[in-house]
Amino acid sequence: MINKVFNNKKNIIYIRIFNIILFLFLINAKYISLAEESEKNTESPKKIRDAYSLENPYETICTHLSFLEKDNYRPYVSARAFMHEGVSIRDAKSYAIKLKEIYANEGIYINIDSVPQASDYQDPVEKYNKYRVTHIIPEIYLVKVGNKWLYSRETIHNIHRLYILNNNIKKRLINFMIFNYLHIIIVLYFTDKIIREFF
Repeated sequence: MINKVFNNKKNIIYIRIFNIILFLFLINAKYISLAEESEKNTESPKKIRDAYSLENPYETICTHLSFLEKDNYRPYVSARAFMHEGVSIRDAKSYAIKLKEIYANEGIYINIDSVPQASDYQDPVEKYNKYRVTHIIPEIYLVKVGNKWLYSRETIHNIHRLYILNNNIKKRLINFMIFNYLHIIIVLYFTDKIIREFF
């Protein structure tokens, strides 16, 4: 009878430990699925094109995003959306890749159909050739330079800061998950020792 009671207590402890592990696993799986979903949402329409255009906000955003897709990966073309005077192609490629990652990490979905296709588009408030890509990060916007629409110099200056900030958040989340798993292992170890010693 006593053995049965002890065995029941053991079973209850094991069930609780299993439930905790399952709960943490489900949280981790949910986080991964949300990250994947946000990355899918930042993908532009699947277009394989040999030519690119920067003649309006729509074409510039298409150039930036569509040439970074897996089936059309040409970062040196995507970089054209950042090519201000004095910006090297190498730096422009880095800006293009990092900005797409920022969009993904922030869960920013760009509804490409709502982006203006007029080459003379003006911001309705500021009354000049400017297009704000997203209200979530107002520092990211396009401006008209000559006859091209490019990501602004302010956007370029902010990309590095935003990228580092996003990476720090990701590292904290990963560290938090690692800490949780280590905590579970320690709890399991000591729980097992207690059960063996007292039961």
